[in-house]
Amino acid sequence: MSPSWLLIVCALATAAAAAATFFVPDILTGPAVTNGNARGTALIMLLVGMPVLGSSVWLEQRASRWAPMVRIGVLSYLAYNCFLFLSLTPFNRL
Repeated sequence: MSPSWLLIVCALATAAAAAATFFVPDILTGPAVTNGNARGTALIMLLVGMPVLGSSVWLEQRASRWAPMVRIGVLSYLAYNCFLFLSLTPFNRL
C-alpha cells in the first residue's frame, strides 16, 4: 500500500511552512518570545516530525501494525502546530 497523494501534499506543505518559519528571519513579526517559540517548534517539526512521518509510512508499507497509529499521531501533531502558525502569529507580508 503506497502513501496517498494527500499525505505527500500535507508533508510537503508542512515542511515548506516549517522551513520558512525557521530559516527566514523576517517572516515573524510578533513579540520576541512568540517568534522564538515558533522558530523552535518549526525546527522540531523539521527534525523530528517529518522523519517520524516518513518512517511510519515506510514501516506501514512493510506491514507494521503500529505504524498507522504513529502516522496518525504525527499528522495530528503537525496539523495542530500548523494551525498555531496560522492563528497565533500576527499578520505579516505573507
